[in-house]
Amino acid sequence: SVPVFFGRKTPPLRKAVPPGALLNAGVALLAISLLPMSDTAGQSIAGLGLACAGIATAWLAPLCGAVRGKATRLRPRARAASQFVLVGNLAAVLAGVLLAWAGIDSLVRGEFAATALRDAARHSIGVGLITMLILGMAQLVAPVFALSRAEARPPALWERSVFWLMTASLILRVVAALLLGHMDGQARLHLVS
Repeated sequence: SVPVFFGRKTPPLRKAVPPGALLNAGVALLAISLLPMSDTAGQSIAGLGLACAGIATAWLAPLCGAVRGKATRLRPRARAASQFVLVGNLAAVLAGVLLAWAGIDSLVRGEFAATALRDAARHSIGVGLITMLILGMAQLVAPVFALSRAEARPPALWERSVFWLMTASLILRVVAALLLGHMDGQARLHLVS
């Protein structure tokens, strides 16, 4: 439904299969890396799995979601909720890039490193993709929000502030995760919270 909000057709299956297969290959490689083998081999396989999953995630978000544009198929009063969807999909692209970077780093080093990158990717997925999509889609489909949109008035301050507070939370959490090892641990935790 997300591409339709933005005036695009749902992508055909033939376009979604390659990134979907790459994502599944990445997950399979991560599972294989847990099998008994030398530490270097297991960590290199895990790095390759993260790289595949990251590339696929960054590929799928703009393909099956929306990372730019306006939700022209939504009524003007409902378009504010589409911001959540856009930022959620952008966070998925960011998470994919971070996972690919962490995977390539682990693959090159032969050790499962890049903790800060993996942590930032987790925050980008958790706060960005998952929470922002839940909030955005809830505003589009939940009856309580639909009734408030029926009124001919601009969005209230509390409706607009949720988006900006969540976006700020996403940015702070990702930046704090990337600062792992470059900032005092206590201060970093305060920044995240």
